[in-house]
Amino acid sequence: MQLVETGTIYANPDPLLVSRQAAFPGLARLTNGDIVALFSIGQAFDATDMRAFVSRSTDNGHTWSTPAPLHTKTFAPEESETFKPAALADGTLLATGYVFLRPTPLTPIVDPKTNELLPLHNKLSRSHDGGHTWTVPERFIVEDVGLELSGPIIQRASGELLGSGAPFHLGPDNHEGWLISSVDNGKTWQKKSIFFRADPSAVAPGKAASSTSAAPASPSSSGPSISPPVAT
Repeated sequence: MQLVETGTIYANPDPLLVSRQAAFPGLARLTNGDIVALFSIGQAFDATDMRAFVSRSTDNGHTWSTPAPLHTKTFAPEESETFKPAALADGTLLATGYVFLRPTPLTPIVDPKTNELLPLHNKLSRSHDGGHTWTVPERFIVEDVGLELSGPIIQRASGELLGSGAPFHLGPDNHEGWLISSVDNGKTWQKKSIFFRADPSAVAPGKAASSTSAAPASPSSSGPSISPPVAT
């Protein structure tokens, strides 16, 4: 792998006046060559006002349009959000991710005393015009668990949609990585298999690379088997 060049999608234009931090970027290339970027902008990394924004490049990533909100709907309680885009075979874009329900602007996502997380809801949004406009994000549920879907979904040749993520919690045990599936273009989702299961008190799926005790999961009864992890 070789780094060819670097660029900036977004930088706070008025850093002396306001705090505007960008995080959690995702990219999707359209059939016409445009690249659509989704990322979150807010006052701070865990700020209540973290909202999803959309930017576009028509010159292979050299320059980017001014970010525009993914949507303008307000929720009560407020929601801090992050989404990743994927280009589907039918020409639409599907953004998947999650939101935290924020009861007050200064309530942290993680309770510093109990390590409990605020409620997490998985949501998705669609664009039928190449990422210029998007539907208001709608919640989808997989076994009543909030999943940390930090990457985009992928689409198989069969049309099946696949996503990977972990039930999001900070407890010492029961950390797993789930493969989720949709066969109706994202209308409903199911757990297909478990691709990772940590030994007790070992590590969360997102930190598997730093663990020497991570154990591969046995096949799930609801999906195909997953091979053991391979060092790269």
